[in-house]
Order: sequence, then C-alpha cells, then structure tokens
Amino acid sequence: MNKLTLLGILFLTSSSFVFSEEYIASEYYEEIISKTEKELILDDKQSTEPNQINETEFFIDKNRTIIEEEEVSPYLKALESIKENSKVILLAIRATDCHYCDRMESETLSESSVKDALEKDFIVLHYNQDLEMLPMELQEGMTPNFVFVDKDENIINMYPGMRTPSEFKDALKEILSQ
Repeated sequence: MNKLTLLGILFLTSSSFVFSEEYIASEYYEEIISKTEKELILDDKQSTEPNQINETEFFIDKNRTIIEEEEVSPYLKALESIKENSKVILLAIRATDCHYCDRMESETLSESSVKDALEKDFIVLHYNQDLEMLPMELQEGMTPNFVFVDKDENIINMYPGMRTPSEFKDALKEILSQ
C-alpha cells in the first residue's frame, strides 16, 4: 500500500468518525436539554408554595441555553406592583459626578412634602447611569433625569434637570392629571 492510499483511508476513516461523533453529540444534547427543562419546571413547581413568589427565574434563549436570573429586577417588580394599584413608576436617573443630582437629592427629594407625594402615588426607582444598566433600553443622557412610566410601560413624560421642591411637586401633579 502506498502513502497516498494510506492517507486516503485515514482521511475517510477520520471524517466519518467526526461525523458520527457530531451526530451522537447533538442527539444526546437534545435529550439532556429536554430533561433539564423538565427538571427545572418540576423543581420550580415543588419549591413554590401557594401565595409565594419564587424570585429565581429561568429563561431559555433561541439556542436552547438555560439562563438563570438570580433575582427579578426592581423595575419588573415595580411594573407588576403598579398593575394592581394606580401608582406610576418614577425612574430617578443620576450620574456619579453630577453636582445637580446631589443638589436634587439633598434639597428637593429629601423635602418632606415631596417625599409624601412620592410615597403616595409613585414607585421611585433610583439609577446611577454610570454604574447600572437603565431599564426600557433608555440611553444615558442629561442628569438628573426623571422618567415617568405607566402600567403599560409607556413613558408618560421626562423631566431632565434640577427642580426646586415646588417645581417638582407641580411636575408630579401634572403627571397624575394625565
């Protein structure tokens, strides 16, 4: 047998081995994934008692990879909450080195009448755009920025910039009147 024939036989043998290995691997992969999905659903049902929300969620992407999200985001929790009551979500967005953000927090948001108005009709979520991903695919921008969101995830209005307590309370009244 010459070298060329030997190389041909080795090539054919090795390529069929690779083909069969891929076939077996993909067949077992599907079986493992379907078993894993069933186990997750079963585990989730067993661990959830009545009237208890299991905060661990599982997602399966288009490649059938299981992604575990440790905790539901505060935004999603707030969205669920406002569907049951008539509150509005307020996304208070700031930046790390923002002088006006600091002033807004110390002078306006800490004022008792503003605090009362916020607690009564809003769910306030604070975000630092330098450190956190903003919900609703909002882009970084001017800070401070106040984004008001309804139960259908529609942006009611945005109020960028520093506001005095009276200006901010007027903005809150305007949002509630819409």
